[in-house]
Amino acid sequence: MSQKHTKDEQIAYAHELLSANLIGVNSEILDIDIVAGEGEDWVLSGTISARTKTALLGAVGINEMNITTGAGVIRGPQSGHPLCIMAMHPTRKHTLEMKGKVSLHGTKCHIYGNSNHVNDVVDPHTPHNFITAASVTAVGYGHHYIQNITPPLEGSVNVIPDPYLTKTLPAIGSCKATGLEIEAQTITLDPGTYCDGLTISDGSHVTLNPGLYVVIGDTLEIEESTLEGTGVTLFLADRHAELSVSESTVRLVAPTSGPWTSFVILTKRDYNTWEFEESTLDMYGIVYAPGSDIEWENAGTPVITAEWTAWINDGFSWSGTGTLNFPYDTEGSVVPHPSSLNVIPRPGLHEVVRLAY
Repeated sequence: MSQKHTKDEQIAYAHELLSANLIGVNSEILDIDIVAGEGEDWVLSGTISARTKTALLGAVGINEMNITTGAGVIRGPQSGHPLCIMAMHPTRKHTLEMKGKVSLHGTKCHIYGNSNHVNDVVDPHTPHNFITAASVTAVGYGHHYIQNITPPLEGSVNVIPDPYLTKTLPAIGSCKATGLEIEAQTITLDPGTYCDGLTISDGSHVTLNPGLYVVIGDTLEIEESTLEGTGVTLFLADRHAELSVSESTVRLVAPTSGPWTSFVILTKRDYNTWEFEESTLDMYGIVYAPGSDIEWENAGTPVITAEWTAWINDGFSWSGTGTLNFPYDTEGSVVPHPSSLNVIPRPGLHEVVRLAY
């Protein structure tokens, strides 16, 4: 995969294309000049001069003539594919790792690994690990049973920047509750700041009213319980606010309007670890946790109702058995799909240009 971005690369690539199109041409090439203009929407301009033999003009004694032609192109918008699973760590191995007998399935899901660790980013460790996706790409490529990846794994030189690096994170208010533990209860919670973590366990069923939920100081832990809510954003506000889900179901739908539109989970950009064990993680919207590494042990085939989920994490290690489905149907989706997620390069294509004149 290659994308040509700099002016020098664009000029060199234009020469390559021109040379390919001149194969078999009988004219004598006199001069080729390709230059790049200035400004943000710069134009790549080219002229070619040649001496060519004439046909009909030979009757009046003109057997050859010089001709000059030119054209200009301008960079087109880079409307890439939407990211579905993106591992952000730039150097670590195994940021897209599979163990046991677990498989991933999402025919519209584009998977990307930014790590440049040589030949060990995408790693299905066993012959029982399979990935079926729209595309699977990694800067550092892969290892072990990569023949189990459909379509085939692609390498890349393009590190994709964090699409939300400059986004301002939510403010942290005063504590609505401190060290709240919900055990064997059916309860509804309201938005606010939950200090020293939040624990939901022992068969509890917790519904979140619409709004922003800030968890800080300790883990958001869900064990043998259900957590659900619509119009909800969770903000895990420091490195201590990890996410741990065990033998539980979490079904959350992001807001469709307001400052946190489409974000179902946000985190502070600190490194920590999330742990999922034999659970259903049904998140409708963006899971933005670029510093959070996920240890994800699956069992069976969890039912996913979300039309799309964009997972932006430090890395992923899937284990266990069964199949994890990653649907990605954005057309007409209830939760808006932002164009800022369309960052996955289109496989096998150079940067698109359009005619300027």
